[in-house]
Amino acid sequence: MAAKIVLVSIFLISVSSSFAHTKDIHAFSECMSAVHPHLYNPSSPHYTSIFLSSQQNTRWQNLSHRNPAFIFTPHSESEIQRSVICARTHGLQIRVKSGGHDYEGLSFQSRVPYLMLALDNFRAIRINLKEETAWVQAGATLVRVPPIVTTFTVHRRLNESATRLVHQWQRVGEKLPKNILMRLFVRQETRAGAEGTIRVAFSTQFLGRARAAIHLIDKRFPELGVKQSDCHETSWINATVKISSRAKTIEDLLNRADSLKTSYKAKSDFVSTPMPEMALEGLWKRILMNKNLTIIMDPFGGRNSEIPEAHTPFPHRKGNLYNIQYTVTWAANNASQASRSMRTIRELYKYMEPFVTNSPRAAYINYRDLDVGMNNWNGVATYSRAKVWGQKYFKGNFERLVRVKCEADPGNFFKNEQRGGVALCACDLLLCGDLCDDPPLCGDLCDEFTIGGNLADVTANNAITTIIMNLKKAIELRGDGFREKT
Repeated sequence: MAAKIVLVSIFLISVSSSFAHTKDIHAFSECMSAVHPHLYNPSSPHYTSIFLSSQQNTRWQNLSHRNPAFIFTPHSESEIQRSVICARTHGLQIRVKSGGHDYEGLSFQSRVPYLMLALDNFRAIRINLKEETAWVQAGATLVRVPPIVTTFTVHRRLNESATRLVHQWQRVGEKLPKNILMRLFVRQETRAGAEGTIRVAFSTQFLGRARAAIHLIDKRFPELGVKQSDCHETSWINATVKISSRAKTIEDLLNRADSLKTSYKAKSDFVSTPMPEMALEGLWKRILMNKNLTIIMDPFGGRNSEIPEAHTPFPHRKGNLYNIQYTVTWAANNASQASRSMRTIRELYKYMEPFVTNSPRAAYINYRDLDVGMNNWNGVATYSRAKVWGQKYFKGNFERLVRVKCEADPGNFFKNEQRGGVALCACDLLLCGDLCDDPPLCGDLCDEFTIGGNLADVTANNAITTIIMNLKKAIELRGDGFREKT
């Protein structure tokens, strides 16, 4: 029975995928006529400025053939719903414009026609002082901060025991109290008439006065040698400006346009066992080979370690000492520099393999990296292919996210190179265990076909959904408890 289900799914996908290649741009515009003032095509005067407004990475700015067919700037939730319906009906993918953290440019480029959804107008903030919550459109947060906070950045070089201090920090950083954060920025430093060296910046923010901060560091990390003159007392918002690499004033924090655009590639790792000093020295040698390499180490611990892995999709909790972000930059429109820089950061990543987490080698979803695995460019993937990158980002939570995807988007409308592309296959795979006497065989059958494309044919999509719903009913009638499993 499972094999029949797979074959039916293949048929429906093959029929509906043909619609993905017959885009009717005019029909889409007509569908969106009710909200037309907020819809921009490449000939619109504001198209380019909106498209480039939050791009920090210039790697893709010359790939005009991958730009969106339309950009939509909705003002209400109902307008978003309208755009989803129209895009789905007329064969356009949807990609949400990133606020600037889109390291691989998945919201700014695609090899298939797509609609960019720009949520710039969704800026509402509602503060409830009694409940100490702040609703910022899509989420809620509010951190209590004192009127005065302290910041300090202490720089140490190789001749100032930088290696020994970083080695010690690995055990100290994640054990510090919740009211202090000490991040490390590692770069090459070159001075006139001198050989290049490594400079480590111990960038710290403490929720309190300088005297208390120094007392804490003297007790927990005295080797760092923080002095009163290193500390700056200020308000929390001014401290945010001070530790920012891009803002000079509070007003700059509100400016979404980034004047420091550059081309870059980033990768990430998690560390659960302190790196030995010899390994750190090998890392320094590789940074000294490229002046545009930067490494950021963010300590874990605190509240993060108190949350169970399965509580949210983000699974990197207790047991991780810190997260590493590797970044390399190069001049825009320089192909030789780009090739050399990409090779450099990939070689660095390979060097770090013995010293970071494994099985899987974890990665941070907000530092998206297509090198860790990806679907096809149009979002098509097998279940096992998506699992490669999915488990690195989400570990054991990937399977739960697949089940959510299966329930919420069985037609796989929402997809990109590292999202979606597994819904139907995952549904068949999960159901096979209940409907087939040979679950491994069912898994093989499921994995032999790819899914994705754009299921624009509503009839086909409804048929697929009906199949899934009928399968659920069949399992429920057998009393196998499908709902409990999902």
